[in-house]
Amino acid sequence: MLEAVKPFDILLCDQCLPDLCGLDLVKLASHRGMIRQAILLSSLTSTELEDLKRMANEHGLPLLGYLIKPLQQSEFRHLLTLSDL
Repeated sequence: MLEAVKPFDILLCDQCLPDLCGLDLVKLASHRGMIRQAILLSSLTSTELEDLKRMANEHGLPLLGYLIKPLQQSEFRHLLTLSDL
């Protein structure tokens, strides 16, 4: 089982990955101690992304938030200011 010696501060990943969804990657990486927080990036609707954020909170996953494609630098910076890093 892979585990991180020192976790990455933030995982930025797309929700729609080829082999698994981004939230599953967040769960896997979090449970293995590989990340401290995560941000999802997607072209899903805000309603769908809010549902994912709610699910992440219900499962205690360290999801900081989400960004809608195309990535807006100001929104990314705003999410980073919310982090506890």
